[in-house]
Amino acid sequence: MPASSIPHRPLPWATFLIAAAVLAVAVVPGADSLLEWERHAFSTGEAWRLATGHLTHFGWNHLVWDLAAFVGLGVFVERLGRTRYLVSLGMSAVVISLGVIWFQPDLATYRGLSGLDSTLFAMVCAHLLALSRRRGDLKLGLLASAALLGFLAKCGFELHTGATVFVDSGAAGFRPVPLAHLLGAVTGLVAMLVPGAALPLPRMRAARNVPARESNAS
Repeated sequence: MPASSIPHRPLPWATFLIAAAVLAVAVVPGADSLLEWERHAFSTGEAWRLATGHLTHFGWNHLVWDLAAFVGLGVFVERLGRTRYLVSLGMSAVVISLGVIWFQPDLATYRGLSGLDSTLFAMVCAHLLALSRRRGDLKLGLLASAALLGFLAKCGFELHTGATVFVDSGAAGFRPVPLAHLLGAVTGLVAMLVPGAALPLPRMRAARNVPARESNAS
């Protein structure tokens, strides 16, 4: 049997479970109202909304864009390290929710995965930058840097205009919250700066020829 190397890429089941939860919230009547980030509800002790608000959306146009980005980025990051992936998402969910409470006191409700998408996007960029340094790959480093700068430009545009780049917020009937994107990205970058945070390359499983042992039957 010839020697071969097979990439070891674990199934990103956590990403798929979260995506399924987002879809379930969208189709179950009343689920979005029960789970959305809602400022008044926090005063009555409904703290779960700090996390679950990110699973709710203002219509299918909002959901499709958010979920497509989440699945694409989530599959990549989860395959590089599930524990860090889940911890980073949990941290980001709380940081974004608390940040919006403190810095946007006029905001009554908040929904969407876009803040968590920003966390994953920043983690991917940080991973690619680290990888480019290890490999001495200037092109990869420039690409990752350009992606981060493009993201900052996007946030600047949204903060200046009050409109979103990928979703027609006016037609969807919601107000964009660029602050959530910035907080999400910062959380993702901080998670990657923790000692030992650099996500490894996918491991390779090597199959090699093993001589068969002779066996005697008695």
